[in-house]
Amino acid sequence: MASTDITAPLNPWRQRLHSWFTAHPATLWITVPIVIYLVFVCLGVTQSSIGIDLLRQDPSAPMGFQIGVARPIRSDEFLTGTPTALGIAETGQTTDLNPLTSGAGVLSGYPTDPISSIVLFDRSLLRLGTILPVASVFSAYWWLPTLLLTLALPALFRFLTGNRWLGLFAAVLMFANPSNVWWSFLPTNILGYAVAGCFCLVAATQAWRRRAYLRSVLLMVPTSVLLAHTVFQYQPYAIVMVPGVLLPTVVALWAKTKTRVSSLIAVGIAGILTLAWVGVVLIQAHSELSALTDTVYPGSRRSTGFPSSPGSLFGAPALFDLGHASVVGSNQSEITSGYNIFIVLALVLALSGLRFTSRRLAWAWRAGVGVCGVWLAWCMVFTGNWSARLPLFNLVPPARARQSVGEVIAFLLCLTLAAAPKKGKPRIVLMGTLIAAGITAWAASDLSAGIIPSLSFRDIAVATVGVGVVSALLLWRPRLWVGYGLTVLLSAATVITVNPILFGLGDLYTSSTAVYFRDAGLQARQTGQLWATDDTGLIAVMAASGVPTINSRILSGPNHAAWSRLDPNPQDSDLWNRGGGTHIWIQWDDAATDVSLSNPSPDVIIIDSSPCVLAARIPNLEMITSHQPLDASCLTPAGSVEWGGQTNYVYSVNQ
Repeated sequence: MASTDITAPLNPWRQRLHSWFTAHPATLWITVPIVIYLVFVCLGVTQSSIGIDLLRQDPSAPMGFQIGVARPIRSDEFLTGTPTALGIAETGQTTDLNPLTSGAGVLSGYPTDPISSIVLFDRSLLRLGTILPVASVFSAYWWLPTLLLTLALPALFRFLTGNRWLGLFAAVLMFANPSNVWWSFLPTNILGYAVAGCFCLVAATQAWRRRAYLRSVLLMVPTSVLLAHTVFQYQPYAIVMVPGVLLPTVVALWAKTKTRVSSLIAVGIAGILTLAWVGVVLIQAHSELSALTDTVYPGSRRSTGFPSSPGSLFGAPALFDLGHASVVGSNQSEITSGYNIFIVLALVLALSGLRFTSRRLAWAWRAGVGVCGVWLAWCMVFTGNWSARLPLFNLVPPARARQSVGEVIAFLLCLTLAAAPKKGKPRIVLMGTLIAAGITAWAASDLSAGIIPSLSFRDIAVATVGVGVVSALLLWRPRLWVGYGLTVLLSAATVITVNPILFGLGDLYTSSTAVYFRDAGLQARQTGQLWATDDTGLIAVMAASGVPTINSRILSGPNHAAWSRLDPNPQDSDLWNRGGGTHIWIQWDDAATDVSLSNPSPDVIIIDSSPCVLAARIPNLEMITSHQPLDASCLTPAGSVEWGGQTNYVYSVNQ
């Protein structure tokens, strides 16, 4: 009997799609991240902590949908960064209308003119919120650096090592570590632009080598913009991380003798363009820069190298329950670091004998070792007062170096794995495993004995065993997927519960109080009106709604003339001559006859005053809110708003 073929015919479209992806493997590396990004944007998904009770109209009945818990420690994000971004999306403007500040803060990433709008294009794109749903625009802004990182790093590693998967592994280690997630993804928000700039630099240089000069110059434009962008992000992190990916990329491009001259020319042109963008922005922001550098805080702050504690430097694997831990003398964000322990694996693999497949990989690896070594030394060795005069280095406190150098170590580790032997020698595997596990146990014990007394022996053991197993697998079989998979799983498990998953913008945009302030903001911008409040949560609401207020943070430097009118006493100038994100908080006192200033911390100015006295010294201050009813003679009741579960009284000021 003849057999019958019951195999279903292959769908022709599926067959074509399969053939296309087989012929173009890079397509999936581009398509998958973009599709995920677009899904998040359409759903308005972020990991912002604006769903915290402080930013709810009624905490017992929150609006929107949130998975997980918002973190109070991330106030820089939910009280300033996100509300300010939403304010740009709502109004289409980046101008800071607070008369007490000297500008919007180009050095903090806020564009003020056409050139800075190009360099700081991510903030400029927020202006699309005036014509598109604000939640989607903000989500696009939130995830853009992560998209750039996941697109560019695998492609960059393909050039450096021939292996895209190592680039993806590096991206995971950079993203899913305690320092990154507890700092609201600030490190990867910088690295996304830096890595994308490095990849464009590679493409531009390769085009120049082929004498495709027009294509090369066109590619140098995004290269220079992306790299210039990092200069205006958080400088203490950028100074550590950007050279950690840029320098290995540059030396890799220069490694091949035959093309070295053309590569030097191409990189040089791209560098000149980058410096040109930076220079023009700084020239246009000269007054802002002068105001910032002249401040008591942070302008006069200079750092030296200083030893970090073992726990703060190598204790990241033990921070898997940090959200529930009791932290003594610090906070969750400050004690975090990246997976700095991986420097041990990189060095042990190097001792075992690396086999570089190309000169560019060898040069890139050596450059990475140099950058990591310098910054590890900065946060491990006391360098003396002379080092406070070292340019750039003196802008990086050792704590910020140890928090960000782990991102560069992840980059170096993956370069090292690309050159590692297929199978590790037993004695090398044993030595590396014991050293990495031993340092982890020591660091975790240091945390338990000091900053995190709630860290138990079980927690220390779990972290030690986890690092030991991962180290053994990566050292034994650097080509085997098991070690990478386990590392990814443990890294994700360490940080997955830190930040919430938020759909939409919650009460900060959809509540009746938010709608009230959006209407008030529109009127205030049209009439030149200013607001003031004594409620921290309402400061964020006003920023997100585009309300001009004297409470907005001083991102650059103070307006000396305005502060001198507010407090004419020259001896008080150190109280208000502050910038770099300094908060302005107000305490109302009906009986006050003068303005009193104080600094409970270096980045906070408290103004204690009567509304009438304050309004007399700040022109156009016409509206205020207060926790308590006020009866000052210059005030007229104008209703009330609910926020944070309490009533805030609104008054108009009769000047």
